[in-house]
Amino acid sequence: MTYTEQQIRDIAPGTGLDALVERSIMKTKKVPKFYSTDMDAAMVVESEISEDDELLGRYVFALMDIVGIEDPDVPPSPDDIFALIHASAADRCRAALLAIGCAEQ
Repeated sequence: MTYTEQQIRDIAPGTGLDALVERSIMKTKKVPKFYSTDMDAAMVVESEISEDDELLGRYVFALMDIVGIEDPDVPPSPDDIFALIHASAADRCRAALLAIGCAEQ
């Protein structure tokens, strides 16, 4: 199934978002971990994304957009950096899904 960007942004943390991450990013059909509600599990997703420089760049821009950093061409403020550091596990999962192109273009 293909999702719109807005549908991905609107998926509530929990089993639906976790299953989509498991299938789309982790590439398994196992019982999903709690990627969207457990920061340690979300870090596993980030680790997977970070193996590809282009994918990592798209992930960072998607996460910046999700946490409300409006202009990626302007050096981030301390508040922007704080928002990135404290992005939720669910927001990190959504950014990863957007980075891999899970949303319709």
